[in-house]
Amino acid sequence: MSSLHKITQYKFPEPADDPLKPAKVNYPVPNFGKDPDMEGTLNSIAIGERQVNHKLVMGTPESKAKWHNVAKDTLYNYYPALDKDVVDTQHHLSSSEARLGTTFVQIGSDPITSSLGEVTQYTHPESKDKKIKMNYFVPNFGVDREILDQ
Repeated sequence: MSSLHKITQYKFPEPADDPLKPAKVNYPVPNFGKDPDMEGTLNSIAIGERQVNHKLVMGTPESKAKWHNVAKDTLYNYYPALDKDVVDTQHHLSSSEARLGTTFVQIGSDPITSSLGEVTQYTHPESKDKKIKMNYFVPNFGVDREILDQ
């Protein structure tokens, strides 16, 4: 071991008789005066109070009552039960994926308009392994009867 290492090596104090003995308390702490940043802040508050002729009051029961955030008094349900339609849609999606042997994952955003307000259509990159038949014939059976009944 080098002599420099021996000099800078911190030496731990010898273990106390009782390792569970509390640490020394009420030891002296040097006082270096007020923090300059805090003095500047208090000075700025005093200047502002003089300018608007109003005393800033914080932390009193009156100020806490005046500025109380009522929303914090409400117990919110951050994990509400999902709507029945959402549960059904998730079930139908997972069963369709299982039946077709593929997953329907959107790999990019599909915005209707760009950030400039222009109507654009985002095209997804072509898949190397297409598992779903595309561009197939879809018969036209006319307008849905439920739509016509309305």
